[in-house]
Amino acid sequence: MSSFALSNRLTVSRPGGFRHACPIGLHFRWILWLLGWRLAMRAGFTWRTYGWREGLSPIPRTLTSNLTAILATRRALAVHIAGGPRRWDKTAHTFPTELASR
Repeated sequence: MSSFALSNRLTVSRPGGFRHACPIGLHFRWILWLLGWRLAMRAGFTWRTYGWREGLSPIPRTLTSNLTAILATRRALAVHIAGGPRRWDKTAHTFPTELASR
């Protein structure tokens, strides 16, 4: 078990009294580097398989999917904290075969 205390530095306390402090900025830089690496790999493999136009599409698609996930999490937490119903919000789909049968 470790506890985190946020200030200008991130302090990690571990059993046995060992404490390690490092700047929070270092963690953010590491996360951003990993995000950049992931985007580069996705774009590179897509580019190699489907061409340069499709190779550029993972970048905005990844950013919008992350934003969608953040907003969905925010909404779910707000509903949970307010004591709302715990149910799955399903999307209502209309398929082309259903439109043709009307």
